Amino acid sequence: MHRLIVTLCTLILLAAGEATAAEFAIADSAADASPLPSIKILADSEEYDWATERFSAQGNVRVTYGETLLTADSVLGNPFTGEVQAAGNVTFENGTRTLTGESFTYNYKTNEGIAGNASAVVDNVYFRGKELKSAPDKYTLTGSRFTTCDEEHPHYYLSARELEIIPEKKLIARGVSIYLYGTRLISVPKYSVGLDKEHKTPGFKLPVVGVSGRYGVFAGYSFDMSSGASTVGRLNARMSTREVFQGGLEYDRIAGQPVFFRASYRERYYGGTNPYTLLTRMPEVGVRYGTKNAFEAYSSVREPLNLSRSLLDPRQPISRHGMNLIGEVSAGRFTENPDNVTSNRLDTRLVAWMDPVPLHSNTFFSPGISARFSHYDTGDDYSSVGFSLGVGRRFGQQSYGSLTYTANSIQGTTPFGFDVVEIPHELAGRVGFPVGSLFLEVGGRYDLTKGLMYDSEVSIAKRLHCLEPKLTWRNRFRQFSIDVGVVGF
Repeated sequence: MHRLIVTLCTLILLAAGEATAAEFAIADSAADASPLPSIKILADSEEYDWATERFSAQGNVRVTYGETLLTADSVLGNPFTGEVQAAGNVTFENGTRTLTGESFTYNYKTNEGIAGNASAVVDNVYFRGKELKSAPDKYTLTGSRFTTCDEEHPHYYLSARELEIIPEKKLIARGVSIYLYGTRLISVPKYSVGLDKEHKTPGFKLPVVGVSGRYGVFAGYSFDMSSGASTVGRLNARMSTREVFQGGLEYDRIAGQPVFFRASYRERYYGGTNPYTLLTRMPEVGVRYGTKNAFEAYSSVREPLNLSRSLLDPRQPISRHGMNLIGEVSAGRFTENPDNVTSNRLDTRLVAWMDPVPLHSNTFFSPGISARFSHYDTGDDYSSVGFSLGVGRRFGQQSYGSLTYTANSIQGTTPFGFDVVEIPHELAGRVGFPVGSLFLEVGGRYDLTKGLMYDSEVSIAKRLHCLEPKLTWRNRFRQFSIDVGVVGF
């Protein structure tokens, strides 16, 4: 009886014609005491088939269901199952997500759908694919391309054999090629980027090119080797005229276990006593434990401290998770060049730091502590205990300044130059501010014990719509490099 009443109400509303919207509620049976919100239809003409209990609407069709809006030239559907089939100039909007296509089949009850020759906008990223499957928690596209450029002919885009988008969380692409101004630059097996605004991963960049006093002309790129959320890794590759190939494979997590793995060949190493250190890991394996949120901010590259990772960036969203803790134990065999030193190392490290705490509306500070102990098969032991205090301040929408003081107490010896704490007492700083249409950043690391500058860096960036090329000079490496970031990722 309830089903008949719903059908009769549907017919009455459909009969209202062009002047009013057809409106009805989806209900499974008379036992359904809490029917779903009503579907509202507005079209040039509507019909209802008694035998199949299906409705059809043609001409300027608008279907509204809760916060979703579906527009098309024609729509077929069933008010009881919630399934609709739209064709011709299809647009589907749900909050900040927009999908367009030639055809679209969707079920309002299951929130699942399939679109052909579709394009979509999710988290300000533009997608296009031969087929798009929509699920309650993700989108999957085949034969797709995506970009943050809103031009009809985007300045850059990435094509992918398969693309999975988890809104506000993550984007995973497989079989990827990177195009710049219509020219393919490089192909990679996989690429992923975080879309979570609070824990967003470092932005996507095109391959880095440059010239170094030590390595000559070079080009490098980092390939994503992750497999879902359980295995997180990357392959770092660098080609240069003097070293031919440098790089390594790094996994921060393997098969859902707190296991990390690092293998590298003549990897350029930032820290230590020699700026031209080349490190080969053969390999290094360890386990790492810590608080959940610390894993999102920590990676193996934290070990060779550099300018960008040792300082607060007050422009970034400030998390409120309190203290972060990471502890790890590892064992590995290393060869250091140009000194040609080889040794095994058993290593234990602990790092703890506090999320930035506001001192003022635009000023933040973060203290941290660290400890390590290393034993080598040469018989050497090396240990250190450190404390750091970082302060950062926003001076405007784009301008900022950051300063970090670090003190370390060191005991023992190590056979490697790369493994030493490079600055026992350090003051590191960075400022960034706009200069006309350019953005200038200047940073440095100062050795308080020796009274000498350990490293300095100057970079100039300019935003060109969706691309942001940056020219950087690093004094420690005597190196100019050009990398191009993309706006939106």
